Parts: sequence; C-alpha cells; structure tokens
Amino acid sequence: MQVRSAPPEELGDRLWQLIAGVEQLQAAPPFGEALLTAMSRPGREAIGVAAERDGELVSYGFAAPNPDGRAWTLEIAEGSGAYGWFLGEVLDRLAAAGVEQAVLWIHTGAVEPPGGLLTKERDLHRMATDLPVADDPVTLQGVEFRGLDVDRDGAALLELNNRAFAGHPEQGDWSRQDLDRRLALSWFDPRGVRTAWIEGRMAAFNWTKVHEEPAPDGGAVGEIYSIGVDPRYRRRGLGRALALDGFRYLAERRHATRAILYVDSSNEAAVRLYRTLGFATEHVDRAYRWVRDP
Repeated sequence: MQVRSAPPEELGDRLWQLIAGVEQLQAAPPFGEALLTAMSRPGREAIGVAAERDGELVSYGFAAPNPDGRAWTLEIAEGSGAYGWFLGEVLDRLAAAGVEQAVLWIHTGAVEPPGGLLTKERDLHRMATDLPVADDPVTLQGVEFRGLDVDRDGAALLELNNRAFAGHPEQGDWSRQDLDRRLALSWFDPRGVRTAWIEGRMAAFNWTKVHEEPAPDGGAVGEIYSIGVDPRYRRRGLGRALALDGFRYLAERRHATRAILYVDSSNEAAVRLYRTLGFATEHVDRAYRWVRDP
C-alpha cells in the first residue's frame, strides 16, 4: 500500500468514484458539504492524503483549516477495510505539516475511530419532517421578512453571521471570501435566504437550501442550511418565526415536501424548537478532536 500526499485535482475522476463507492458501502457520504466545497477549490493550506494499492485509489483523507484558524476539519473516505491504519497515516502527515488540532467528522455508524488517537467531542443531529408543517406563519410587530439582495445585504449578512456564531469552529469568524464561496454554490437561491429586519437592521436570517435528490414522493427536499439570530434580538421569537417563514417558502415556492436540518445536540433550545415543529432525529454525525502530541 502506497500512501502519499495528493491534492484532489490530481486524482480527478478516481477520487469521485472512490467517494461514491464508499457512500454506497457505508450508506452515508464520507465527506460533508464544507470539505466537498473546499476540495473543489482547494487552497494552499489544504492537505490531501491518498492510499493506493496496485495503482488503485482505495482511501483518501482531506483536511482544511476552519475559518477561526484554531483547528482543521478532517474527513476520510476509506474503502479498503483499514480505516484505523489509514487514519493514523493521515494524522502523521497533519502533524508533520505543523497542524496542531483537527476535528474528524464521521457520518456513518459503520466506522469507529481507534481508541487513544482522538477524543469524542460532539454529535450533530440530522432532523427531518414532512412539509408543509402544521404551524401557521408567525407575524411579529415591527419585523420585516424578505429574501436576500446580495449586493445590498451581503455585508450585513456577513456581519450578522459572525455575531450570531461567535466562537463556533466552522460557522464563526467568516471572511468575505468564506461567504462568497457559499454564495457561489450551485444551489444558492437569494430569495431562499430569508432575512428579518428591525428598524433597518438585519436581526436574523434563515438560509434555506433545496437538494438535487428528490424526496420519496417525488417532491423536493428542503433544508435549513443555517439559521442565526443577532444576540441583541434573541428571546423575541425570531428563530421560530424565521423557521416557519423558511418552511413556507420551501413548500410554496420550491415545491418541497420534505425538510431536513442539522443541529448540535448541545443546542437544547434549538432541538426543542424543531421537535415542536414535528422534526425527529434520523441520523447522527460524530465529531472527534485530535491534538498533536508535543
């Protein structure tokens, strides 16, 4: 087995075939959207590690620094049955490159990282429900709801995102480049970024998404990709109101019959909110932290 450094673009179709094969084998994608986006536009700091056997690509690990700069995100597509061994090889290369911390995300229950290398950190729940939801939209006095005008509202969206997610390892501390990278995603819909305004100031947003794969009934699958409320405007019901506004938009304008979202298990208030709207957990992603041994 040969292990070497390899940027995604060097591997071409072989990499995407490996990812598709591992997804079928594990019944879950090995890479989340954040790293898939980084892999399509790899920066100079990103690290890719490939394992090949007789010229065939059998494993690939990819890591990229988080926006906050304090840790890297790492994910692995492993198709040879040697997950623990390959993970150790990838971590050795991260250490050699000077990376001090990385968070490994695992999207399947079929894989368990070997003990001693990493520490379990948090769970991310994927919750789902059918659309339309039973609750009626909420009207809040003095609050205007509308879609996003990128040219006019982009700076306000970025500023609010960084206030709402201050200290969050992936969502916080975005640069304008981080935002522009997401605005360039193929599914981006400015009208689907539902925003709430109070006295001319953006107070909250609900960034919705529609998936390419349809729901079992043939309708679209909508997602709350990101929802954030300015700390100055919390406890005013904006989160619930924007969630319902987004669900109505997805159902009426995008013909979605199914909705999903991801929420950290430690965010108990958000989990309670979504359960009252009919959501139930259908999948759990797990995060493990690795710290380089000094």
